[in-house]
Amino acid sequence: MAKIIVITGPSGVGKKEIISDLVASFDRLSYIPTLTTRKSRTLGDNMYEFVNEEEFFNLVENNSFLEYKTIGGHNYGTLIRQLDKTVNSDTLGIISVDIDGAVSIKSIYTDNVVVVFVAPPSTEHLQESLRRKNISAHEIHHRVNLYEGMKHQMHEADFTIVNVSRANTVKLIGQIIKNIE
Repeated sequence: MAKIIVITGPSGVGKKEIISDLVASFDRLSYIPTLTTRKSRTLGDNMYEFVNEEEFFNLVENNSFLEYKTIGGHNYGTLIRQLDKTVNSDTLGIISVDIDGAVSIKSIYTDNVVVVFVAPPSTEHLQESLRRKNISAHEIHHRVNLYEGMKHQMHEADFTIVNVSRANTVKLIGQIIKNIE
């Protein structure tokens, strides 16, 4: 039985909001936070644990991460102990990582993981979503290019859901969760 739900997809597709709705809907579902060196924001910050660079790289040196990478000048990582804790508990965990992180988690935890790729309805829709976040044109272009690369890895996911509406996406992922509970 799967114990970890991995939500992946491009930046700006609505992963944080979808995960927040799912956690609010399922008593047994809890966040598996990502460790990061970025500064705290408001939306979705309960999905992260914040550390400084020194703490982060001490964890790297101690092989504490299943995977980690630098994105936009900030470090992000998935702690092995948090995944192990979820697998060995009676709850389900949900985490948002990029597609490479999802593949890494799936390769280690195999039958304990379900990967859901959340895709935008179109590239134009993704661009508009990123514009609403007041992201620079250069950064939007960069993130759209990352998404174009991700399309070639979508087959790595167990499910792909096009996020036409947040409510419908939450409903569809909720059905996946109910089927594995």
